[in-house]
Amino acid sequence: MRRNLILGTLALVFLTILAYWPVLNGSSGFIWDDDGHVTANTALHDATGLASIWTWGPHAFFNHSVKPATQQYYPATFTSFWIEYQLWQNQPTGYHITNVALHLISSLLLWRILQRLGLSPGISFFAAALFAVHPVNVESVAWVSERKNTLSLVFYLLAALCWLRWANISKPAQPVGPAPTRDAPSPLWLVLATALFLLALLAKSVTASLPAALMVILWWKRGRISRRELLGLLPLFLLALASAALTISIEHTPGYIGASGPDFNLSFSARCIIAGRALLFYIAKLLLPIHLLFRSSPPMPCNGSPRPSSSPHSSCSLPCANPSAARPSRSPSSSSSPSSPRSVSSTFIRCSFPLSPTTSNTLPRLRVAPPLRPSLRYSPAGSTSAP
Repeated sequence: MRRNLILGTLALVFLTILAYWPVLNGSSGFIWDDDGHVTANTALHDATGLASIWTWGPHAFFNHSVKPATQQYYPATFTSFWIEYQLWQNQPTGYHITNVALHLISSLLLWRILQRLGLSPGISFFAAALFAVHPVNVESVAWVSERKNTLSLVFYLLAALCWLRWANISKPAQPVGPAPTRDAPSPLWLVLATALFLLALLAKSVTASLPAALMVILWWKRGRISRRELLGLLPLFLLALASAALTISIEHTPGYIGASGPDFNLSFSARCIIAGRALLFYIAKLLLPIHLLFRSSPPMPCNGSPRPSSSPHSSCSLPCANPSAARPSRSPSSSSSPSSPRSVSSTFIRCSFPLSPTTSNTLPRLRVAPPLRPSLRYSPAGSTSAP
């Protein structure tokens, strides 16, 4: 058993490093939103900035005139950036290594959770290995600003693992009937799960789905949800609702994200249709991972001149690595002078595997490519809209 654990762990480490080696070897730089998140973010420079990373969001909930310290209120994510900025400032390799390491940890945690849920060793390892190298994850891992994805998932899976431990969900699958009461795990597991879930929400609020996912697991494993388990889910639901209210308030406010206007005034039925399409979209990309990178037409170079659209089967470009030439800042915190470190890199990562239907590779392959940017228009309030 221990031998299989060691071999499986080493295999996942090897596969992850192999898949993301182009991100780890120092050839990848900063792209698009990395200026507002890292290179031109003055909140990362000192202890005062660290305090503002945590405090501006709750203040903005009650007072929308509060100056935002970061583009979004994800204090756990920006705290990780703050720590790294103290270590290597605007050297991108360190940030990329951290993202890959977080992705590897998530793969190992997924493997452990699937084993706890009673899946066979072979299936659970295959699922974890597929997650580790699947091209759909390349954008989240190879893009520094997507730290919110890699970091929040680690906290999400840790919270799930602790909660399942508290709920005594383990292999083999328990028959339908009353939940086991013997040898009930310590309530400290529930406290730890709640704290980790809070960190997940503070890294990215989309992790609010965890309590609903745990309910599905309970119903699958036991065919019922006991009163004890409902009470154990209650703090998670309360935290999720609070995080959702704060995120909606901040991101709808002009001058912050500004997610308002005609493009966002959707009916409830339209939102359900979009959510359903998203589910089908990810199932399709899991089975056929092509055309994964977003782009707008026509692609734009950093100097703002139109460029003919590339073939739909060629690699699509992530945006400009010289953000000062590509767009104005989204928030006061990301503004900078011409001499600021916005144009840290003139290269960025392009994923060629997902976009080429003829490739025979089985792992995502990254390569450095010249910068482009999509033709997004940025309003003075900081919101974005498609042309």
